[in-house]
Order: sequence, then structure tokens, then C-alpha cells
Amino acid sequence: MLGGFFGLELPDPDRTGDAGGLWRHWRADEGRAFANASSALAALITHLQPGAVWFPAFLCAEFAGAAAPGLRRFFALDDDLAPDPATLSPAPGDLVVAVDYFGRAPGECTGEGSGEASGGCSGTTWRDFVAAHPQVTFVEDCAQAIDTGQPPWGDWRLYSPRKIAGIPDGGILVPMRGQALPPAPVPPAFAQVQAALAPKLARLEAPAQNALWHPLNQAHEAAHAVTDLGMSTFSRRLAGLIDVQAISARRHANFRALAGPLADWAVIADPDPGFVPFGFPVRLAPGQRDAVAGALYARGIFPAVHWRDLPVPRDPGGPAGRTADWTADWMADWTADWTRADTFLTLPCDQRWSVSDMGRMVDAFTAALDTRLG
Repeated sequence: MLGGFFGLELPDPDRTGDAGGLWRHWRADEGRAFANASSALAALITHLQPGAVWFPAFLCAEFAGAAAPGLRRFFALDDDLAPDPATLSPAPGDLVVAVDYFGRAPGECTGEGSGEASGGCSGTTWRDFVAAHPQVTFVEDCAQAIDTGQPPWGDWRLYSPRKIAGIPDGGILVPMRGQALPPAPVPPAFAQVQAALAPKLARLEAPAQNALWHPLNQAHEAAHAVTDLGMSTFSRRLAGLIDVQAISARRHANFRALAGPLADWAVIADPDPGFVPFGFPVRLAPGQRDAVAGALYARGIFPAVHWRDLPVPRDPGGPAGRTADWTADWMADWTADWTRADTFLTLPCDQRWSVSDMGRMVDAFTAALDTRLG
């Protein structure tokens, strides 16, 4: 069409030379862009027809819903938040999903456990495990990763841009070896794009009106489902405008500002990691974690909890475990995973905030901690 009123003018990432930002950095033009990451993974599962789909037990419960219950298997993590190969036994043709937690690939130590203290790193073991299973498909879940600073370790990378920047929707599946792609998704309806955009616009136009945009965002999050719909054109083009270098630099600076004062609670010991930080995770006592989070909420600071609901029961032998569609070969003790879910709190250190904001958050965190301890 020629003429008429002006719509939004955003560069088209599908045109050669126009694509930049996250879109280019993630090589999104080589993959498929779905409405969300769960839908992208579900499309890959349908495409490949694996005999089983393996997930880490420490995971958003909703994301595991990308696979049918009868396909799901779960594995444990080691103390460095890397997959524990001793709990993972995929057969040829299976699919394994592992997560780059807080932006870190398994090739780097978090310092959570003994790996860093002993001078070793479990990531090498994980990459060796992947290499030893060429008939298994490995998916690198990059929902929390802008750039791991490491080569890809899987066959596919899966990105969730809305968790990294103010992008309304999207789950981007990118092949690492030029594999055949799943069928293209269906374009979303205009009403669906509006629903995804509404909370973002509300927060942009009225940043102080939490009562306006927070319910809108909660409703949108609750409506997420596995679908055959694609990423909106608006979100695709917005992803092409994000300055990767600038947001990475801001995240690194903010992380460093937190690393010193909060070292005693840090999950990640390295004060200046090689990966782009997703957030600054701290570890607190279970009851203390929720109390500190509540105190921060009251001061307008909104840390995240990863995750309140896991896809595995606290007690595999209890009612939830006995009634679930589980088989004995992958039932296990998930105590360590639930301990993480009960004790981790992710403080925001993303590109929206400054180093001075980090100082304010340190003061609020330590004050909340002193109050709870006192």
C-alpha cells in the first residue's frame, strides 16, 4: 500500500542491513520467532518427536508444560548450577533442555558450591557429556541470557526477549548447526498484540502508577499458554533496536556495585563475571527470604523469585508424587532444588537502573535483613 496515515516507523529486522540489536546478536533471522519460549520449545518437540524430554528440576513449572506429561523427565543440578550427569540418562532421540542460570552457561562456575572453591568447574564435565551424546538433541535455554560469553553448548538456543528488555512478547528458537526448522508460526491477531503491549505502554506512560500496570502485567503473564502463534511484528522490530553493548555494560556496572556489599549473600561469587548478568541472585534463609522481599516491595524495589513453583513435588513419596504421571526411573530427591526455590532472591541490576540505584537497594536490603534478624 502507498500513502495513508503513518503507522509506527520501526526498522524491519527481516530486511538485510536493517537488523541490529538483540535480533542480530542472537541470529534470530536464522530461526523461528514464536509468541513465547514455551511455544517455541513445544514446536521443536512436535517437529523432532523425541522419546523423552529432560528438564532440570529447578525450573519454572509452567515452562515444563511445553512437553506432554508422559514425555517429561527431570534431572538434578550440581552445586555450580550445572546439570548433574549422574542424574541424566537420555536415550538416542531424546531431547534435553538445560538452563543458562542468571546468564551463566554451565562452562563457568557460579561459586554456589565446591566447584569454584576446588579450582575446578562442572561446565567442562557438562560439555563433555553433551559431546558424548551426539544422538541426543540439546536445547540451551537462554531465557536469562543476553550473552554468556561462551560458545553455544547445545544444538539449539532458545531466547525469551521479554525477560531481558521491554519487549512485549517472543520466544526465539535458533539452530546452531543449520538444522531444519519447525513450521513457521501463525501471525498473532491484533487483539493479542494489544494485550501484550498494554502493560508495557502503561508503565512507560505512568511509571509511578503501579496499581495501573502491575495488574495488566499479571493478567498477561497468567494468559501465557503454548500456542502456534508467532512473535508480533512490533516486538520483532523492537528487538532489533536494543543496544546490546549499552545494556550489557550497564548490567555489568550494576552487578559490580552489588557484588562487594552483598558478597556474603551472593549466589555468584565472581564480582565481575564474563557473562552478562541477568540479575544479582542472593541466598537467604527460607522464612527470611520472603520477609526481606516483602520489605523491599514496600520500598518500591521488586526482586524476583526463581521459582516459587517447580515442576517436581517436594516429596516424591507424598500425595503429589504418587498421583503424578511419574515413573520410578526418574523419581528422585528434589530437596536441593526446593531449597534453592525457597532461599534464592534475584535483585534487579538490569539496564533500567543506575549504580546509585544499586546503592539504594543495598541500603534497603541490609536494613530489611537487620530488621528481620533483630
